[in-house]
Amino acid sequence: MNLLSFVHPEEREKAKENINKSMTGKNIGTNEYTLLRRNGSTFPALVRTNPIISGTKVEGLRGIVMDISDRKQMEDKLEQYSKNLEELFETRTKELRKTQQQLVKSERLAAIGELAGMIGHDLRNPLNDIKNAAHFLKNNGKALSEEESKEKLETIYKNIDHSNRIINDLSDYSREIHLELREKSPRTLVLDALDLINVPENIKILNNIPEEPCLKVDSNRITRVFTNLIRNGIDAIPKEGTITINCKKTKDTLEISFTDTGAGISEEILPKIFSPMVTTKAQGVGFGLAICKRIIEAHAGTINVETFRGRGTTFTVILPVRASSEIKHELKRSNLSLAEKSIHECIGLFNCSEPGECGDYKECLKKYLIAETRNENLDPES
Repeated sequence: MNLLSFVHPEEREKAKENINKSMTGKNIGTNEYTLLRRNGSTFPALVRTNPIISGTKVEGLRGIVMDISDRKQMEDKLEQYSKNLEELFETRTKELRKTQQQLVKSERLAAIGELAGMIGHDLRNPLNDIKNAAHFLKNNGKALSEEESKEKLETIYKNIDHSNRIINDLSDYSREIHLELREKSPRTLVLDALDLINVPENIKILNNIPEEPCLKVDSNRITRVFTNLIRNGIDAIPKEGTITINCKKTKDTLEISFTDTGAGISEEILPKIFSPMVTTKAQGVGFGLAICKRIIEAHAGTINVETFRGRGTTFTVILPVRASSEIKHELKRSNLSLAEKSIHECIGLFNCSEPGECGDYKECLKKYLIAETRNENLDPES
């Protein structure tokens, strides 16, 4: 009987080619075929053939046939399981994505609702005071003395300012910060902030900030940060106390700390002290420190807090002494390319701690700019 008669008609050409190769002495290995039973049914099988060689002549073929029906059934089941799993995964992914979008939308709406509620609450109080004062003036204007009228008008002005401050804080927090950098001494920045504050007689300010080194900052914004920190310190001191302003110079940064002798910050508030809408004050939305953090980070700096219950709190502002943009500007202004600058000129510009040790001014410049951008200390040997 012809061996090809046991092979499914669609695969006989393939089987014929393999038989011919084997008859030339080639080892074709194991191949999968669909074979026919006597009753005409089919089954999958692995067929391995080897040539029978006598001397140098191929006399015939010998082979092994293995029925792999069970294995194919398992493979088909696994393929179906895999397909079902993929479909289930895709369905669950779509459901999860939809749920996530709904959750994000819900959280966003909740945050907007919470923010609107807080702002509405904080605006309602000054608006009610304005309304009451205006109503009082309208009904009793002629009967009021000049002093009483001025008092009511002062109430109106004060609450208008407070309302405006709430709106400005919200606007400042949401908008992008664009800096107008100018050189200022740290002492001048602190003095400018103190000029904007009416310090109570029971509070003593110890300003230990030197004139040098100068900082390249947006003075209006940094003054706002310092003003906020000093006012917070004043508000934290219930009776008599001291606010100490110190300065520490590191290799690439200036650390300015504001330490009060107030009651300290509670453990509940401390982890979210720089988050928006967090406040311990009766008035205000709680954007003050959140805005301070954004301003300092816009200067490539950091702000952190340390507190001790019953003993006081220290806020520390860390600012880079020189920004990378300033260094690039100086290189451009020098009218020299990097290749034209000597090692000593570059080291002199960057205040390298070990002049001449680097030996590669381009690498020195690269390392400095990277460290400056990341607000890291520059290690000449790293």
